[in-house]
Amino acid sequence: MGEQGMVSLPHLATYGLGGCENGVITDPYALTVVAVFHLIFSAVYAGGAMLHSFRYKEKLEDYPAGSRPNKFAFDWTDPNIEFNVQFVNPKNKYFNWSHTVIDSRDNMIDEIQYGYNTEEFIIDDSDKGEWLINIENFTIENQDNPTYLKYTVYKNYGRPNQIKKVMVINLSEVKQKINLDRLMYYN
Repeated sequence: MGEQGMVSLPHLATYGLGGCENGVITDPYALTVVAVFHLIFSAVYAGGAMLHSFRYKEKLEDYPAGSRPNKFAFDWTDPNIEFNVQFVNPKNKYFNWSHTVIDSRDNMIDEIQYGYNTEEFIIDDSDKGEWLINIENFTIENQDNPTYLKYTVYKNYGRPNQIKKVMVINLSEVKQKINLDRLMYYN
């Protein structure tokens, strides 16, 4: 069990929820709870498997040239920093992802507790043309201890011709919304 990648089901047995003593069922409630957890998680995993088998090609190499998604990764040094990342498609419609106490309080608590400060996005099956990635910092910081954001974009993600570009930005110098990147996307 310790070598499995999934953490939701493999360690359920370690909680001792069994309701059995000497091979006799003494508490059917605990067994019912475990069975329901298994059914729910199995349905979620099956749904994900069906999505990948029906919607996506079997191998990343099977996609036509130029149609591979772009993957974006953001890593930052301070889990308390508040900022917004905006993706603008060629039709000027946008998607905002905010790292703020109001919009992502639970994520920020997890970041502090577990020590990660990262978020990833993938653009696929989207509009052709130029995409803009903007960023806006909402935190006023002390210049003596600035927060840095590492922005990584992978073009042709998962293909042999994958290109990786990395930029590091001092967020304390971002006083208003700025354009972080411009990307051409072809379906």
